[in-house]
Amino acid sequence: MLVRVLQLHRMTEEQWYPWEEAEAPIQKRGKPWLWIGLPMLIGILLIAGIIFAVINNAFGTTRIWADVSLIFVLFPICILGFIPLLVFIGLSYGIGRLVGWLPDPLWQLDTILARVAREAKRGSKVLARPIVVVRGSGAMIEAFLRGLRDIIR
Repeated sequence: MLVRVLQLHRMTEEQWYPWEEAEAPIQKRGKPWLWIGLPMLIGILLIAGIIFAVINNAFGTTRIWADVSLIFVLFPICILGFIPLLVFIGLSYGIGRLVGWLPDPLWQLDTILARVAREAKRGSKVLARPIVVVRGSGAMIEAFLRGLRDIIR
């Protein structure tokens, strides 16, 4: 009996369920030097080149160093401002592609909505007509009485 319990315990430990991830061997993915080291090296070389150019041309002037620091401050802001532009370009392209893929029932829905809009416009004209007639008649009577008053004076 004890042997069966131990066997059952061992069997349940080895099982895994679909919602659990089976332990897979860790695989080295990508090239970390390419994704981390290379951009860092390029950035360091760029900064070193700018500093070398400034030192060779005008080492002592404060204005040059202020311009260099302004470049370092504004460059990330320019990059961050460029990201929303790329997002908007991607969204507009995606919407353009999506419009081409819309199914026929949406075109039928468009005709139904156009009919609803026409009927709503017609209904609003019918409902507004009595108000316009009453106000117009009142304005006509007022103008007639004003003209009559001006004639009598």
